[in-house]
Amino acid sequence: MKPSISREELLARAYETADKYGLASLSVRGLATECDVSVGTIYNYFSSKTELTTATAELYFKRAFFEEFCHPSDDERFLDYCVRMFESMVKTLEHFRIHWLKGADSLPAAEKAAAHLREEKSFSHIRSGLITIFENDAAIRPDRPECLSAEAVSEFTLRNVLAELKSEKPDCSVLFAMLDEALYEKQQAPQPGSATWRSRPIQQCRPARKRSPGTPGKLSGPDLLIRRRDPCLPRAGPRPLTPVPRRGDTRRDADKV
Repeated sequence: MKPSISREELLARAYETADKYGLASLSVRGLATECDVSVGTIYNYFSSKTELTTATAELYFKRAFFEEFCHPSDDERFLDYCVRMFESMVKTLEHFRIHWLKGADSLPAAEKAAAHLREEKSFSHIRSGLITIFENDAAIRPDRPECLSAEAVSEFTLRNVLAELKSEKPDCSVLFAMLDEALYEKQQAPQPGSATWRSRPIQQCRPARKRSPGTPGKLSGPDLLIRRRDPCLPRAGPRPLTPVPRRGDTRRDADKV
């Protein structure tokens, strides 16, 4: 037998066993045999099997979440962090419930409850990461309502994410859309008549060409084509109307005489 062993070494071996065979396979005597130590050595660090199960589950969530989400990058947006956090939680919980809770029916109720409790408590440590990301996000609107503080939004987001993770098909798209609408400014669409709305700036219009020789006051050939295609050129004035003589017009008869 080994003369001494640390608590971290015992947890590392318990982690490997639970990851392969589930938490239900853990036992004080089995861990002592795998680590080549006496049963009393295990009880020096863990007072019961329930404490061993809880500590092993805590190590699982610590490796899955703490190392990744308790040290976020400074240039990451709050919304992007929440999306990444949610996607990782879905995968982590799916792995935990499929592999670690395998054979949970044979797991005593106290140990099963302790494992789920550790699961929920582990998520609470992510709250500090959410607050840090929120405070460092320069894209968040400075004129937002006072109720949308870093602490309030982080608590609201985490609570709704945890509630959604308990459903059969977790989906936080509505939550993320609300955060995007409430925290970030939107680029307004240009209004008709504004400078950005014009399809082509005025200064880019081609200058008017000289008229081709021909009948004064008329456009012909390429000039007429340019006039029709280029809306920036001034329009020609209306043509003068020539009166059409009618039958019985006394003035026309007078002119003939």
